[in-house]
Amino acid sequence: MAELNRKNELLIIMQEECREVTQAISKIFRFGEDSFHPKDRKKITNQKQMEMEIGDILGILKFLIEEGHVDGEVIMKSAEDKMENLHKYMNTQREE
Repeated sequence: MAELNRKNELLIIMQEECREVTQAISKIFRFGEDSFHPKDRKKITNQKQMEMEIGDILGILKFLIEEGHVDGEVIMKSAEDKMENLHKYMNTQREE
């Protein structure tokens, strides 16, 4: 088992947040973007929940970059490359 230091703790939290994004996306596909859990008094929609979970990932990513645990330049280059490839190979067109 890896030692629980700052980097490992942030990576564990990132892993958990990625799972939560996956779950939120699943709920959108199953129940719709505007649906919300019937017991949720705040009535947070599945779409909003997904956006909040993605925001959590970005927050953790900022910590990882600022503390020097990951290379922000490598991440941004990879993001640009991914966008370029998606433009080439996705089956659907971007909605304007």
